[in-house]
Amino acid sequence: MAGNGTSAGGSGSAPGGGRDYSRFTPARQITTIPNREYRRLATSGIVNGSVGITLRVNPDGSSTNCRIARSSGSGFADTTMCQLATFYVRFRPALDGSGHAIAQDITWYPRWWRP
Repeated sequence: MAGNGTSAGGSGSAPGGGRDYSRFTPARQITTIPNREYRRLATSGIVNGSVGITLRVNPDGSSTNCRIARSSGSGFADTTMCQLATFYVRFRPALDGSGHAIAQDITWYPRWWRP
C-alpha cells in the first residue's frame, strides 16, 4: 500500500557511483615462481613446457582461483603450475580510475625447462 509522504530531492556535484575505467591500471606481476620449484616438474619426467593459467588477482595482490587457459598436455604439470602460482606469485593489484585496488583476472603463460 502506498503512503502519502514526500521524498527528498537534492542536488550536488559529487561524482556518480560508477567506476571510471578510462584510467584503469592493470595488475602487474611482481614475484614469480622460484627456479628450484620447477624441479617438481623435471623429476616427473616433464623436462620443458608451457601452460596458460588464468588467475584472479585480489585487491591485496594475492592470486587465487587458478584455471587452465591452455594446457601443457600434462594434467600433473597443469595442476602443479596452478599450485605454485597461487602460492608464490604476487602482483601489484589493478587500480580503478580513482586509484582504489580492485580484483582482476589475468592470464599468464609460465614456461619451464631443465638446463
